[in-house]
Amino acid sequence: MKKRRVKKLIFLITTYFTILLTVKAGGGNSKNDSYPYNEVPYETIAPYTTYSKGSVYIADAETIKRIIVDSCDLYVIDDRGNEKNPDMCICNSYKIRSKEDIREIVEILLQYESEFPSDWERTAESMYNEIRMHNKGFDLGYKETRTRDVDLDNNDEEKFNNPMLSLLLK
Repeated sequence: MKKRRVKKLIFLITTYFTILLTVKAGGGNSKNDSYPYNEVPYETIAPYTTYSKGSVYIADAETIKRIIVDSCDLYVIDDRGNEKNPDMCICNSYKIRSKEDIREIVEILLQYESEFPSDWERTAESMYNEIRMHNKGFDLGYKETRTRDVDLDNNDEEKFNNPMLSLLLK
């Protein structure tokens, strides 16, 4: 009798974890299934923080590629150690739709930089403008593989820190 209960318990636990992993992986119904960031995660990391729509994960590129799923969570590749051009890359940034969400994400990145200082130097306004421009390009179908994510690197600070562009995107 005891063996039967143990077997039943093992079956239930196995079924539970199978369902949990299937749901966590997003079920493969993304419109961008061929996109390398939609791989099934076999591990996870703790999120850096949360924002109004989900969690924010910041890590190196290899870690992000292992854990990213198609969800409202935000995945940021921290390449601020790049000596030539420090960078923070927001994966699938086209999903950040509202101006308020974009401003919230920009503030999170600035907070992260203040907690873990580096040579990465971007202003809030230039990051906001660059994210909005990438989203507009993606919406128009312009080079979707390049406008899907946004690289907030130091070299682009001057391109997007422009008063006229700020006025157009407000």
